[in-house]
Amino acid sequence: MTSPSNRGMIHDMSGDHAPAIQPISIRSSLVRCFMSGCPLRWRLDEQALEEGRAVEASWNVMGTQIHDAIHHFINNPEITAADVYAYLNDGLEIFDWDEMIYSSKRPTKEAVFEAAEACLTNFFMLWLTPNGRAQLAGVEDPDDVLDIEPMATEETLSVELRDGLVVESTPDMVAKVTTRVGTSYHVFDWKTGVSTSADPTQLHIYRWLVRRTSLVPEDEPLVGTFVYLTPGKVKHYSIYPGDGVVECLIESAGLHVANNLWYPRPAWYCQACPHSPVCPALVGAEPVVASRQDEDQ
Repeated sequence: MTSPSNRGMIHDMSGDHAPAIQPISIRSSLVRCFMSGCPLRWRLDEQALEEGRAVEASWNVMGTQIHDAIHHFINNPEITAADVYAYLNDGLEIFDWDEMIYSSKRPTKEAVFEAAEACLTNFFMLWLTPNGRAQLAGVEDPDDVLDIEPMATEETLSVELRDGLVVESTPDMVAKVTTRVGTSYHVFDWKTGVSTSADPTQLHIYRWLVRRTSLVPEDEPLVGTFVYLTPGKVKHYSIYPGDGVVECLIESAGLHVANNLWYPRPAWYCQACPHSPVCPALVGAEPVVASRQDEDQ
């Protein structure tokens, strides 16, 4: 095991300076996980992947393939909807569905394929119809929408906050939205699950990254937008908590990672978690730190 001194968890805990962190790269989804997900599951998933014993989860596979299909469509305007349905189906078929973990809402391969096609249909209804584009633009009158221009799709943005703490994320789409009222910029996040109550922390970090990388001008309106593809609903977040709040959340997650603190947060998702048999929150064992493999191995 790597010693704490080698991992350099926290330095300079006294005085006026903030704690220094050895070089760490953190995704916005992990920051959100520390806010409202299960960090222990995140780390155990990571370990399973490192050790070659990870089992695919149907909802992750479906979500990834839908995102890929939408990206393919937006960046290839000459292709048809039928081409994209075929692209999605081909992408799903390459996986071993007999070895898949399923959710109670979509318990079979057929149910997952049907749900994936329905999500893509709802995307087309939003992207290709006047009423749908009005929802995406955040206006009531379809005639008010002049253009929704993609600026970046699935483009990884990276910013070093400080002390080697690097924040990375890949927004699904950043677009310039022009209406009769004016111009604004939107960071879109496609959601493929059944819930319509996603944590907006990830959108806030997207907006922080978009500003810090100068993808969107500082003085232009910037909106975070969840697009829930299962019900075909859109939710906009125009209120931003401020850079100070976002950076505090990032640094907090970074310090947890640096200190190897991966605590469980029991919730509804435990029922489909492959790590339930070893979870200290469920079996009554002592918490809370997941074992971490030597970083050099």
